[in-house]
Amino acid sequence: MTYKSASLILALVATACIGLIGGCGGKLATTGWATVTEVQPNGVIRLDYPDGKAAWKRIDEDNIRKDTAAAAKNAFKPARFVETKKGSTLTFADGHTLIYHDLDPKLLKPDSH
Repeated sequence: MTYKSASLILALVATACIGLIGGCGGKLATTGWATVTEVQPNGVIRLDYPDGKAAWKRIDEDNIRKDTAAAAKNAFKPARFVETKKGSTLTFADGHTLIYHDLDPKLLKPDSH
């Protein structure tokens, strides 16, 4: 193997690694800070983001009572979020982490009857 071909292979491998580290232009997860501003007993929470946006989310059913209580306890306190397409997590300052999902927008619309 010549020096030029070895350099070319090394450059291709380095480019591939940089692409993987950078996510290849596609974003896998969104991270940041949010505040729980409303908690419903059925596990629906409202998250307010620093950019002024707000969104309704539903807590995962696995530990809904425990997670709803933790969300109520930590309301109006900043929490770290990681949002993905398959599910998202919210971690409070006390260390409690809950899993949540986007709420179906159809459920938020009033009945058309």
